[in-house]
Amino acid sequence: MLAIKSKEVEMILNQKIKITSDKKCAFNIYWGIAPNHKTNLVHKHSFFEVCYILKGQGTYSENEVNYDLNAGTLFISLPGRYHNITNKPV
Repeated sequence: MLAIKSKEVEMILNQKIKITSDKKCAFNIYWGIAPNHKTNLVHKHSFFEVCYILKGQGTYSENEVNYDLNAGTLFISLPGRYHNITNKPV
């Protein structure tokens, strides 16, 4: 089995699937992979951020509400909303 590093996977995805659009809307897609995601500071974006948890546990906080994160969780951070992810060490 060929082992591929996460940065190589990001590069491949960013080359292959980048922009999709039609007459009503357009999306510029940036792929990122963080195998050892660390706790981050409260922040906000001007874009939608879609996250899928492959493994591990943590908490997603948005507008002072906490949500458990586990393997298989999919969530979307909306633009302009303050949020952060807290990693739960295993």
